[in-house]
Amino acid sequence: MDKQLYFDNDEDGLNILTSHPVFRQFFSDDLYYDCANEEAPFGNDEGSDTLYELQDCLRNRHTVDFADFPRWLIEEEWEMTYLPPQSEQTDEQLWQQAAQTIDGLPGEQGLLLVDQVILATAFGQLKITGQLDDKLQNMAFQSLDRQEKMCRLFWNWQKAEPPNSLAIMRRDLTAYANSCQTAKC
Repeated sequence: MDKQLYFDNDEDGLNILTSHPVFRQFFSDDLYYDCANEEAPFGNDEGSDTLYELQDCLRNRHTVDFADFPRWLIEEEWEMTYLPPQSEQTDEQLWQQAAQTIDGLPGEQGLLLVDQVILATAFGQLKITGQLDDKLQNMAFQSLDRQEKMCRLFWNWQKAEPPNSLAIMRRDLTAYANSCQTAKC
């Protein structure tokens, strides 16, 4: 297995050539290399900042608790509230959470921020190392679930299919997870 770490650089920015071969194999869609698409894992401010901080931590510390990284970044670095997704959360509980003000943001924006950081951490770990912490992988799926639920509940999304970016991330993350189960990653 390739133990080399892959970091983006200022000259190339987000680029398939500065991504781990495993990431290239499973996450080849342009979505993962789009720094201007708000729905892309690294295209929104939170996702971009998360990838930068993750790369910086790995360059300087060489070890990172990937599953705890989203909490650490949001609570300790950004001094904001970390509200991870909960698989058993009902629609009503999500409505109540979204109705609150979280760190001066409407609740739904605070929840979306957390999900964007979790997803950027998961895809960032894969992009840099070619591996994904099991707990972080579960959190990423839960974040996708919560974002899909928020689309339906808050943003009047009524389509049979989730927004394209969420569908692409779920499809690719599922393919990666299934491949790892078979290969015992």
